[in-house]
Amino acid sequence: MSRAVHKARHPVLVLGDQLDARSAAFDGLDRAADVVWMAEMRPGRQFYYTHEDFERHAEGRKDLRNAQFSREMRRKLGVLMEGGKPVGGEWNYESENRLSFGKAGPDPVPGLKSFRPDHIMREVIALDDFIEHRLDLFGPYEDAMWTGLPYVYHSRLSSAINRHLLDPRDAVAAAEAAGRRN
Repeated sequence: MSRAVHKARHPVLVLGDQLDARSAAFDGLDRAADVVWMAEMRPGRQFYYTHEDFERHAEGRKDLRNAQFSREMRRKLGVLMEGGKPVGGEWNYESENRLSFGKAGPDPVPGLKSFRPDHIMREVIALDDFIEHRLDLFGPYEDAMWTGLPYVYHSRLSSAINRHLLDPRDAVAAAEAAGRRN
């Protein structure tokens, strides 16, 4: 299988959670006047929204709640939306997502796959495993833990997203597709 090689014509700086255009690293930089500045700045894809999105949302608000921002972003991005309304008719199901396992513990939890693929394949397998074996019970038990079961129904995807190995848009699209199939 041939692989396309792209040669950069100029440096590209991908901004993310640790670096954005307001970071101290850019203090004193005037991109219009500093001719040595040749890098193109692009937002990272590990987040759905930018700092500026949140600043626009927060402007003039005295009460900032995650639920309000989440609704705004879902509308903007069309995530879990149908005809301008939330899929299922509710914006969230937090009251239903606080179950505990009880004294007997969880039902049998599927074991983790165990072989040594490369790092990209591991992240794809983790997403597929979550969608196939854990997504249905993730919501109700998202905060539940059990001794001896380190993951239970947790996705185990955040490290792959944080390391830029898995695009959160792919994870959301897979979860939405699974929801439509069920």
